[in-house]
Amino acid sequence: MLSNPLFAILVVATLQTTYAVTCPYDDSDLGSWPADAATGTLVKISTKVLLDKTLTEEFAGIEIENGGALVFAPNIADGIVLRTSYILIKDGGRMDIGADGCRYEGSLNIQLLGERTTTINIPSFGDKFIGVESGGHLNIWGTEQVAWTSLTSTLQKMPDTGFAFAKQVTQDDAIQGFITYQFNPAQDSFTDADVNEKVYNFKTSSQDKFSRTVDTLKADLDAVPDQYVVIAAIRKSLMAENDVKDFEPLYKVIEDFLQLDEGKSKLRTLEFYDGYVMLMKKGGSYPAIEETSDYRLNGLHQECELIKFDGDLKFYAKSYTRIKAHGQSYIEVEATLREYSEPTIAVAKHSFKADDSIVIAPTGSDPEEHEYATVTEVIDSTHVKIDLTVRHEHKCETDKGVFKCAEVALLNRNVHVEGITFGDDLYGGNIKCLAGFGSCNFVDFELSLMGQQFPLGRYPIHFHLGDVVTGNGLVKSLSIHDTYARCVTVHRTNNLIVTGNICVKFLGHGYFLEDGDEIGNTFTDNLALLPIKPNNEDNTFLIPSDKKPSGFFITHPNNKFEGNHAVGSEGHGFYLVFPESPTGNAAPLNNLVAGEASRTNIALFTKNTAHSNLMDGVRFDDYLDSTGEVKSGSGYNARVDPKDSSSALVLTELSCITSYNNGESNVHVRTAKASLTNIAVAKAKRGITLLRGINNERFEQTVKNCVILGDRESADEAVDEDDTDYRVGLEFTGPVSLSQLYFNDFYKTTVYRSGAIGFNDGNRHSIIGNEIGDDVYFGFTDATDGNRVLPPDVAEDGDGNRAESFIDAGDVTDSNSPLTVLRSFDFQTTDKCYRRENWDYSVCDEEYQMVSINTAATIARVDNEANYVYLPGGVLPSSTPFNAIVDKQQYHYLFRFDNNDFSSSVNVKLIGGNNGNKVFGCCVPPGAETRVQYSSAERFTAVGSYSDLATSTEKNYFLDKTAGVLFFNVLGQDNNDACSSDFDTTGVCRTVKVKVTNSVTGINDCFADAEQYTPPSPAAKRGLVDHDHKTMTIAEKRLLKLIAKLARGESESSRSKKTALKRTLSRRSVEDPDRVFAAYTGAVPAGYGTCSATRK
Repeated sequence: MLSNPLFAILVVATLQTTYAVTCPYDDSDLGSWPADAATGTLVKISTKVLLDKTLTEEFAGIEIENGGALVFAPNIADGIVLRTSYILIKDGGRMDIGADGCRYEGSLNIQLLGERTTTINIPSFGDKFIGVESGGHLNIWGTEQVAWTSLTSTLQKMPDTGFAFAKQVTQDDAIQGFITYQFNPAQDSFTDADVNEKVYNFKTSSQDKFSRTVDTLKADLDAVPDQYVVIAAIRKSLMAENDVKDFEPLYKVIEDFLQLDEGKSKLRTLEFYDGYVMLMKKGGSYPAIEETSDYRLNGLHQECELIKFDGDLKFYAKSYTRIKAHGQSYIEVEATLREYSEPTIAVAKHSFKADDSIVIAPTGSDPEEHEYATVTEVIDSTHVKIDLTVRHEHKCETDKGVFKCAEVALLNRNVHVEGITFGDDLYGGNIKCLAGFGSCNFVDFELSLMGQQFPLGRYPIHFHLGDVVTGNGLVKSLSIHDTYARCVTVHRTNNLIVTGNICVKFLGHGYFLEDGDEIGNTFTDNLALLPIKPNNEDNTFLIPSDKKPSGFFITHPNNKFEGNHAVGSEGHGFYLVFPESPTGNAAPLNNLVAGEASRTNIALFTKNTAHSNLMDGVRFDDYLDSTGEVKSGSGYNARVDPKDSSSALVLTELSCITSYNNGESNVHVRTAKASLTNIAVAKAKRGITLLRGINNERFEQTVKNCVILGDRESADEAVDEDDTDYRVGLEFTGPVSLSQLYFNDFYKTTVYRSGAIGFNDGNRHSIIGNEIGDDVYFGFTDATDGNRVLPPDVAEDGDGNRAESFIDAGDVTDSNSPLTVLRSFDFQTTDKCYRRENWDYSVCDEEYQMVSINTAATIARVDNEANYVYLPGGVLPSSTPFNAIVDKQQYHYLFRFDNNDFSSSVNVKLIGGNNGNKVFGCCVPPGAETRVQYSSAERFTAVGSYSDLATSTEKNYFLDKTAGVLFFNVLGQDNNDACSSDFDTTGVCRTVKVKVTNSVTGINDCFADAEQYTPPSPAAKRGLVDHDHKTMTIAEKRLLKLIAKLARGESESSRSKKTALKRTLSRRSVEDPDRVFAAYTGAVPAGYGTCSATRK
């Protein structure tokens, strides 16, 4: 292994770098690899060179200079192996492995050498790399293959009858060391006595005791009957830490038994805590098998496995070791019946060959349920046999509209670039292309043991400060696996194409947009599988955000993501998180202004799939501060001009997303104006979480054509008694417009709250304009099986939660008319309401206006008998929203200001519009003279009595100057034309200002004196109904508005679907509040869920 920086320099020189033929290796000008290039040599190439043989030397480096080219021959019988510390391609130099239209069909292995102590340090690259400077060309075109596909039918877990023997040894068994088992292949089942388990502990500090144990092992192995299969595995460790004993006698015993040449056993490579397994058939016809792990994940734990078929049996052994928390180390030894151990899998398409290595993704909630397999036979273009004892079910099915299907990825390729690592160094290789490179085309090859956790900037594929790379850069159909830092990094590089790749088992984020000013890049049909949290012994990470690793880390919205899959992460699947300004120290690329990324609309995010991630499937929230730390609450609000924070909001569209079996939220979005369509989610604590990204502007969020399944498919499904976190299908703060939704699998439990639709807890701001339209279906029975509406957690209430409400067209409330659903406070309920006990909300045939006041107040609703009903909470903070019933003749509302002496005006804000008519009153200082106005040009006129005010159809107020009581009326409009000019941006329709004009100040409790003023009696009220509305109820008016609104945005197919899909439930009114709401039993409506159940 090279580590000495002192080396000879060998120069191969000429001038010419183009090829006269399509295939680089057919160029007649190619010369031979220099015969005198020896180990330790720095080879400098400035002519065309054809490498057409395996090299045993280990080079200090290879530098391809101006006029130089390194080309690889494809037709070498045993393939080519090239070992070097680095390859540097300079301006005018190039390295070509095949070409577009002339794929490399041979076998090539490039091994990058170096340890962390290596002193080679090439500027901009470091060591252990293939690097491309400005003007250089690196093109790798391996054999064209399908990098990944999907199952087309479920792969079932092997039944217990398939096991002939199974044993796991853990800490509970109180044994460790070198453990052996022996099997007679003539048997079809084995007991513990049959396999003759023996344990040899070599961690003793005594050399004599060690030698005696070696002698015992030798005698036992010699005594094994001929044709028996012996399996050995190490649990925990073969040796002690810093063990100084002479292990040579043990190595020789193993090599003799395995019939290996001296010095060839992999046992010799082991260090403290390393895993190891071996298998040998004594006197058998096949060679021994040994396995250990080259990939030391995080320097903490590793695993190695072996598999061997013998007649009708398949033998399997695994050693999992962990340097910290040693008790987690274990071994597994199994013998299974061949008929169960070589299943046929059906896939959408493939280019697999016999002996190919594949990995099958999990479809459950545990990322560890992925499984590795080997192709044993190719049956046809969609079916292969594999060597796999299937330990977990891998689904491929459409579950009530949610398409769940395991991905299958190809790991090995004919061209392989790997970083040779030692121990727990985690020091892999890297490929880097710098700004101005001539071409970097990376297509159809394998990378493993690549990347470094530190120093930063060394990744398997790294486009570094590349600027605009249109037409010069391509990352396609790569198999990247077992890496120490990411997979594909795009750093201040625009217009790169990344398509059809796999990224499997890697530390940190996988597909990584680094600084937040990378734009115009396209990511399509890529797979990220098993992102793992990097964690060094000093608890440092690559960068802070890697504490929650993601398959796709997206730091600027102006990039396209389509058809990608993010699976099995210890963090998130897709993580969209934008910095205020680009991070890092590099020069700006796109002249972004502060906050521009958070105001730029998503270029494209569609047909992406996330599942089996421990946190969120898709997370679109949070932001990056200047240090790269993730902070909660994104403030993402796309605008027409991203550079102008005052420009109009623009609609952000997310569509055709499938997300299931994620640990927290399947889809979590925080933004302003948004459209979520054709989303299918299942099996998570939160199906879709939709939060507002801004609080002082008016916007709407729509969710439509979605399938939302909960986490319990039946009342009998087991739950974790310790997990009391609530479950909800669609969670929002508002304002939202929901329609054409299908909910199911929300069977309730006593362990946690659950429901199909719910408000987000802890909301401090007003929640307005929430409307649920038609074609909303619930596949479970409400009140007995589950809840259509999530019961609130009042302990987590913010000020806004108490006023939360939505208007339902009838599907949620099982009604034949629109109703309002809101909190069950006496202050906002009437005899036209009923309480739905299992929801802990009230359902009301009333219309409401949301109101807030700019000062702290005690607020009471007063009826015609002077009954005062107070808004809960006592003196409420300023700007606390509340709901007021918009029929002025039934109630009025009275405000008392315990901390405001009217030295400044009081403002009453009408939020979300100006609906219906209402009367408000407030306590003012006795003797005060007042002015009530919308503006100086639009003032209210005084009337002589409260009764005059109650019957008025103009802007009026009544002041009892002696008692210090002021009443004013607010007249509603059927549209928002009379709202203030800033309604479209602020959401506040009108603000009524009350000001004392004669400098009288003071705090007045007028509630007792105001009891003389009451709304008209119900009988009188009927005579005061406006003529234009006397034949129309509140519900009827609301229904007409909803119908008009839905009609504006409804497609012809949606309208025809209403006729075709007949309800199986019966709509009723509010007269039977405790009745059961029946389940919808029909099929999931066409067009709901993901756009199409396509398979890769």
